[in-house]
Amino acid sequence: MESVTRTVPATAPGDLALVQRFLNTLHVERGTDELADPGAAATWLAAARLPGEPDLALLRGLRRELRALCGDGTPHPGRLAAIADAAPLQVALDPHDHLVLRPHGAGAAVATLLAHVVDAQADGTWHRLKICRHDGCRWAFYDGSRSRTATWCAMGICGNRTKVAAYRRRSPAG
Repeated sequence: MESVTRTVPATAPGDLALVQRFLNTLHVERGTDELADPGAAATWLAAARLPGEPDLALLRGLRRELRALCGDGTPHPGRLAAIADAAPLQVALDPHDHLVLRPHGAGAAVATLLAHVVDAQADGTWHRLKICRHDGCRWAFYDGSRSRTATWCAMGICGNRTKVAAYRRRSPAG
């Protein structure tokens, strides 16, 4: 079997892909933030087809806590609970008579993202969403590896950068 080097970060399946895009609204490498101001956040929410008006504090707080849960820092349960309280979810029946979580009231965009995380945790895909360990990248990626041990968003990008840097540190200065 031939090994393939990924040069594009893997995308999560289903609704978890939206959560991944949300986590990547912070682009460490470029130094950009799609939630930098209300206008930029409204544009991102509209493009993502998420309901409601942007609440920057809530959105940024959720992004910070979810990124921490994926390996970018330490999660703070109290902050996550406060965010969840401001973005209520309601139990509803879907067309197939399955119970689902739906946004209810203010904070609908945050509630939708939280519902997708709950679903991903239930189906086992959540723990495959990780933050690239390359300090200059920190991109959220989906670990599709069989062993679930991927550490970089893509071997052909950050894996290569890391290995070249390690080689240069080991090599005598020429």
